[in-house]
Amino acid sequence: MLGMRMADKAGNPAAAIQAARKALELSPDWHVTLVELAKLLAEQDQRDEAMKLIRRAIDMEPFDTDVRVAAINVAARAGQPDQALTWARQGVQNHPDHLGMQLYL
Repeated sequence: MLGMRMADKAGNPAAAIQAARKALELSPDWHVTLVELAKLLAEQDQRDEAMKLIRRAIDMEPFDTDVRVAAINVAARAGQPDQALTWARQGVQNHPDHLGMQLYL
């Protein structure tokens, strides 16, 4: 994950994605790798894969607010505002005091 962050900060999205894919290979069931790779892919307009990965993360951690906010952002960036809104509504239902999710409504 460190390699991914360093490559991303250096402005090398291809290397960041490659490092994130390697991290996912090593830890396929860790929601953090799914979220980070999904965010990178969404930023590079690789929308379908980004949405597939973020859905896996949501399925793994449906009540994690960080995962939920990341999913909302990925969906919005991937051109799926209806999905972003659905996830925001679900998030506010589960965490009514979470201002970050309320902003999407």
